Amino acid sequence: MTDTFYAKDRRVYQFLNAAIDGAAVFGRFTGPDGKIGRVRGIEWMLTNSTTTSATEIIVGENGATEPAIVIIPVGSQFDVGAMTAAQVEAAGADEVAGVNDVILPADTLIEVESDGGADAGDADITITVDWF
Repeated sequence: MTDTFYAKDRRVYQFLNAAIDGAAVFGRFTGPDGKIGRVRGIEWMLTNSTTTSATEIIVGENGATEPAIVIIPVGSQFDVGAMTAAQVEAAGADEVAGVNDVILPADTLIEVESDGGADAGDADITITVDWF
């Protein structure tokens, strides 16, 4: 018998030049029919400098109690970063949700949003999800 977790379908979702300076949803996606997803990583590149404070990028269904969260620090244009499972664990559960621990439900609209922490800034956001 095959474990369905290992029969995964990896997909990458990109949101280019997303405004991260306001608390708003800037992207949405759904997975393949009938499959649940596991967030494997979230990467970013600033396309315009951020100011004031860090911004959280939140990935999950609307109203999720434990979405995947990454923190984009204040930075300059073309700064890059990523949050992988190891980095999330090193940061501690109080700071960010564990990226690899976040399960996305099947047949559900997933939202990608900013908490609006920075008062300026845009970024290219790339999210990797394994669907099984």
